[in-house]
Amino acid sequence: MPLETWRGSRSGVSASLRDRCSALFRDHQVEAFGGTFHVPDRDTYPALFAWDSGYHALSLLHLDPGIALEELRTLYRANRLPDGLLSHQRFVPGAEEHQRFIEDLFGPMFDGDRTPFVDPPTAAYAAARISLAVGAPADQLLDEAVSHLRALARCRTVGGRSLPAVLHPFETGTEGSALMRGLLPGGLGASLARLKDLTTSCRAAGMAPEAALASGHGFVVYDPTMCGWYLLALEEVAAACRARGRAADAEEGEARARVVAQDVGALLWWEEGHIFAAHDVARSVPLHGIGAMGLVPAASRAVAESGLSQKVADHHLRPDGPMWGPYGFSAGAIVPDSGVGTYVQWDGNAVWGATAYWAYLLAARLGRWAEARRLRDQLMGLIDGQGFREFYDALTGEPGGAGAGSGFTWPALILDMAIPSAAPS
Repeated sequence: MPLETWRGSRSGVSASLRDRCSALFRDHQVEAFGGTFHVPDRDTYPALFAWDSGYHALSLLHLDPGIALEELRTLYRANRLPDGLLSHQRFVPGAEEHQRFIEDLFGPMFDGDRTPFVDPPTAAYAAARISLAVGAPADQLLDEAVSHLRALARCRTVGGRSLPAVLHPFETGTEGSALMRGLLPGGLGASLARLKDLTTSCRAAGMAPEAALASGHGFVVYDPTMCGWYLLALEEVAAACRARGRAADAEEGEARARVVAQDVGALLWWEEGHIFAAHDVARSVPLHGIGAMGLVPAASRAVAESGLSQKVADHHLRPDGPMWGPYGFSAGAIVPDSGVGTYVQWDGNAVWGATAYWAYLLAARLGRWAEARRLRDQLMGLIDGQGFREFYDALTGEPGGAGAGSGFTWPALILDMAIPSAAPS
């Protein structure tokens, strides 16, 4: 399909909201590292982030596919590490003071302006979605996605398993979630020294899981955010390769996805919670907790075939589910009168654009369009009432986190929360 034909054709939201999203991205656009990309917030997060750019591309696909392509081309060129992995974060020129602040807090996270920490591979998933939409113009980007996923398999798997391990809470993307309570007692605020120690020890291990285990590094984890997005990306990249006539690459991705889905079910499924949780590789114990990230693996086609996705949806995609409030789907179990914080919050009442999107992906995978529509409409209401913010209170709708000044980009994921016209209300 030609790029211009795809523009805006599936967003399912009003023209006025698309215009607001377009204005948001224009205001967050940066030209650096030989390309063009977007920062999630101009004031708080002046960096090229890997999984943020994946979310940006999914949104931009409905506004201008050419800009979505450029977002990921820039990301893969600028943030690719020597081992083929994709750096979690690269500060933009002029943000040296921000970088010094982060390193003072969390230790030696950076080589130059780029960290060897990685992110869940939303970028590979988004690259495949773009390839499926526009075809040949995204062929090189699809190559990048295939290489990215192979690097995760090569550099981050351990002990004969197929799942990529994270070596620091920041690599989950959802640091401070309920799943991490056993490893970060007291939450993020009480764990600054612990986070700094983990930075030092994982860097000393060369960011390699086997070496980290051998050295006694205290955080080698299979996390549902990382493993879930890895599985979704494998499936989507395989589908894109098949659509482009790349049969061998498609078969490789499909085979790996089947094994990953089996390991996700064996190691991350928590029957009592009806959700996917995390697994401490060093101690070989589960890390249980109720969190929206536990829905990400459930959006996989292979996991849906196992019946586990339906179990997740039956328990958590219901109006009185532990994470679904009157204003949206929260990062953790909702706690009355607790509100939301000023800084990053991946537990409790915080409704992110991403948490609404994850729940939507599960609902859409299962054809539960009434739930999908409610998720989209709640996020639309938050944007209309409070603007584009980092997160909102699931019980009151009050905003928290970044975005008070220039806005925060993640709620623009609403553009990718399409509802079929024939779906029931």
